[in-house]
Amino acid sequence: MRLFLVRLWSAVFASYWFIPGLMSAVAAGLALFTVWIDRTWEDAWPPGLGWLLFSEPDGARAILQAIASSMVTVAGVTFSITIATVSQATNQFGPRLMTNFLQDLGNQITLGAFVATFVFCLIVLRTVSGADDSNDIFVPNISIAVAMLLAISSLAVLIYFFQHVPDSVHISMMVSAVGLRIHAMIDELYPESIGAAAEEDPREAEYARGPGVLQDAAPVHATVCGYVGHIDPKALMETARRKDVLIWVAARPGDFVDPTVPLAFVKPSDRVDGRTRKRVRAGYIVGRKRTETQDLLFLVSQLVEVAGKALSPGINDPITAMTCVDWLTSGLIRFSGRSVPGACRHDDDGILRVVAQPVSFAELADAALAKARPYVETDRNAAIHMMESIARLAHHLRDPGQARVVRAHAEALNEGCQRELPHPADREAVASRLAFVCQRLPPHLGPDPAAA
Repeated sequence: MRLFLVRLWSAVFASYWFIPGLMSAVAAGLALFTVWIDRTWEDAWPPGLGWLLFSEPDGARAILQAIASSMVTVAGVTFSITIATVSQATNQFGPRLMTNFLQDLGNQITLGAFVATFVFCLIVLRTVSGADDSNDIFVPNISIAVAMLLAISSLAVLIYFFQHVPDSVHISMMVSAVGLRIHAMIDELYPESIGAAAEEDPREAEYARGPGVLQDAAPVHATVCGYVGHIDPKALMETARRKDVLIWVAARPGDFVDPTVPLAFVKPSDRVDGRTRKRVRAGYIVGRKRTETQDLLFLVSQLVEVAGKALSPGINDPITAMTCVDWLTSGLIRFSGRSVPGACRHDDDGILRVVAQPVSFAELADAALAKARPYVETDRNAAIHMMESIARLAHHLRDPGQARVVRAHAEALNEGCQRELPHPADREAVASRLAFVCQRLPPHLGPDPAAA
């Protein structure tokens, strides 16, 4: 049930129709309510407000038709602008950012305002009755007044939309939006309240690496092809307790699976039956595309993709690449101060039930720095900026393991720049900044290999 709600919320949040559909439903209810008020208080209008009334049905129909038709036209124009903007952003910055633009709340509310006003006018229009020679005349004056207010509000939303679109497709805003989501996911997955993992005995350490648990373990394969989008740890823990087994998570969020790929291994194998496999599979959501629900590396890859496109010969925009490097470095700095929980998960009785390897600092650094390095090392400005950003990251490191990882990436960047940059002065500039990186690393790592 929990994974069903997560899947439903992800589908709704990623859709472009939910907010407009919800606003249209509210507009339909509001139209029925205002028409009911008009019928109830038809003869209760104060005399001084008679100038607001539409005494003729034809005039009432004309204004409702004008508002409804204009709203449909404007909705079509805004949708066309949205599609054109998405297409441009996809070609220039990468297809992964298209979903971010469609999920923008401002764009959804803009379309919803126009569609909701159209629905309101359409419902009210059908209640206007009577002709010049008819005694059964009904003109919903309150509903028409509300329709006019909605039209004026929609005009204000249109002005906001024209200002919002250029801001939302500005590359700095798009990159910063992804960078802030990286920060939010780090805070969610690795909160500061999680302390250092309990000391693992040698057997549990072997389980965390994998080989120990794979002996006498039954694999649970996926039944569909796609990417793991979400894992419910509570469901896996509950299954492990009920069946008195140990579950080793093999496929993490972001991994591609098919019926030949195991999602998990369950030990001991003699307690694994079809029902157990079904319950383990129920703890996974597999979809046709990667999502950012639990996939921190997917968000990082979005920034790497933008940096790679920005440094391509067809675009040649090193400033954008440097902006991506800034946000990637900021995410690494934020991650470096967090205590990563251990892979072994115990139940309330202290029994080892689930082994799930979290994303480590080394993996995150590899996704952010190593994957961006082939693009950066060919550009002098981006390479120097990345080396300076690594130096800024080195200043915040206190863990020797993290420092060794960062130094290895800095040295690899320097080697690539020495090979790719044609001008000797550029190569020297990068090498000098490598020495600065080594100076800012914790001193207890041993001698600087670059100085040897």
